Amino acid sequence: MKEYRLFKKIIAVLCLCLLLTSCADTTTVLHPGDATTDPQSVLSMPYCKKDSMNPFLSTGKENRILWPLLFLSLFETDNEFKPQPLMVDTYEITPTSISMTLRSELRTPEGTELSIADVLYSFRLAQQSPQYANSLSVFADAKIGSTANVLVFTLNKPNVNACSLLTFPVVQYGTADTEASVPIGAGPYSLSKLNDGYCMIANPYYFDGQPQSGQINLLDAGDESAQSFALECGTIDCRFTDIADGEIFRSAASARRIELLNLVFLGINFKNENLQKQTVRQALSAALDRAQITEHAFCSYALPATTPFHPAWADLQNITNHSRDHADVQLATAFLSAASLQEGDDASAANAQTQNYTLRLLYCPDNPFKAAAAKQIKEQIEETPIRVALVAKTAEEYKQAIENDDYDLFLGEVLLTNDMDLSAFLFAGGTMAYGIDFEKITCDETYTQYLNGAAELSAFITDFTDQMPFIPVCTREGVFYTSRSLKNEVICTPQNLFKNIFFWEK
Repeated sequence: MKEYRLFKKIIAVLCLCLLLTSCADTTTVLHPGDATTDPQSVLSMPYCKKDSMNPFLSTGKENRILWPLLFLSLFETDNEFKPQPLMVDTYEITPTSISMTLRSELRTPEGTELSIADVLYSFRLAQQSPQYANSLSVFADAKIGSTANVLVFTLNKPNVNACSLLTFPVVQYGTADTEASVPIGAGPYSLSKLNDGYCMIANPYYFDGQPQSGQINLLDAGDESAQSFALECGTIDCRFTDIADGEIFRSAASARRIELLNLVFLGINFKNENLQKQTVRQALSAALDRAQITEHAFCSYALPATTPFHPAWADLQNITNHSRDHADVQLATAFLSAASLQEGDDASAANAQTQNYTLRLLYCPDNPFKAAAAKQIKEQIEETPIRVALVAKTAEEYKQAIENDDYDLFLGEVLLTNDMDLSAFLFAGGTMAYGIDFEKITCDETYTQYLNGAAELSAFITDFTDQMPFIPVCTREGVFYTSRSLKNEVICTPQNLFKNIFFWEK
């Protein structure tokens, strides 16, 4: 079997090499003379041929990470998930609207300037796309403002962080109507047809200069295993993995950790009488050694999370009363001492110091990270008088058990949006509000006040930490691998892995 997998990898790389040779011989560029003539300086990156190159219809991550090379967005989030204006010149925020003007030098490879009409066209497409529809659902509308150069986004509900959501690609009007469309943007590169695939050519009108490499060949590099092998062989110059399957490939390439908005958490079933007690939920949180879980269960590809937000988020950096990465068993036991745990419906109240109580922890062992995390959480909680019974289910059984309230705790993971929105958890009927009894908490009200600008973030975090309607564990990380043949340092952000693409040079 190992020999067969190796054979498949070798065949995949040979096919890539043949394609790369073909690219060097037959490339037709949009702007003659703009492409790099030295084959040694041409970069090569993986893409998925089966997926669309239309950013509003694409579904896979391979093509999605390429969008910052081809398209600009109104805002771009930095390493602290703080929105920075990209296409925007000036802007003004109110609790229910964002008004802005655009920069004037944003041009496509043909020299056409992008306009508000292009932004509105892209916004309508993004609202219906699988990639952006959820994050843009907070916006009620977008339209031209009081003057022709002003663009106004209105919100369905107040959101102080809404600028972080305006990161969808902006394309030229009418160029992204179908799955087969080749959209035109104003990014540092433009997409060019190449045989039955694509390459990217430097945009001669890009507002921020020209890159060292004028051409990037896109190669259909297969799955992550094949991409890893292709990078080691020098067939491609970079690859990204979000390690969603929990499988890490050893590599001699340069590696950079990429922060993801994937929050791993413990869901709590408030129908369990004991878990209705605030002190029991606080005890469970205090019992977790999040630093140990990230190091061992997630092989250090995660950050401990003591709040429901990403630990690197800029708005968290001045709030210090939430940091507890390591377990505090003494505190957890003290919390339990304040609670009387019921063992079954007919049992009498008993002190948590003298009676063990068992909770069922539901999880889906579809990758080694989750299985290891569940086991470690069990061991850590059992340092207190509480016992934990692990319940492993297939993906479908896991989902069904949660919907049927057939659990006490469940190990879950959710992808947060750029604005760190918690509505899915903290609003009744939210897609992640499983098990929560909103009659037993008030932090949802504080969260609404925060979104309205009527309460500080620190006030919400205090209420959340006291009440723990669910328990944050960690946020996962991905890895961006680049060839060691690149001469200069590679700088990345979570939204833009190619932040300093202009300095990539072989």
